Amino acid sequence: MTDQRLLANGRLPASTEMSPKQVVEKTELLEFIPAGTQVYVTDLGNCSEDMIVDAARILRDGHAGQQLRARGDELAQLALRGGDLGREL
Repeated sequence: MTDQRLLANGRLPASTEMSPKQVVEKTELLEFIPAGTQVYVTDLGNCSEDMIVDAARILRDGHAGQQLRARGDELAQLALRGGDLGREL
């Protein structure tokens, strides 16, 4: 049975946001967000830049990265490289 709250491609018809601390320290929360859903990392000024970058990497490599790899197009590949065309995956 398909989940009627999701789009045909399995994504939520919305985006969500998480704090860097939630992403880094409570990765189990990502299990409740379907892969491919846009997750915005908030910057409220109470986390280090390193934690924000770590959160973005977790989302890119773990959660959103799965969908980007599945797409395989040039834009997805660029996103996986963090904008660095010379970086290997």
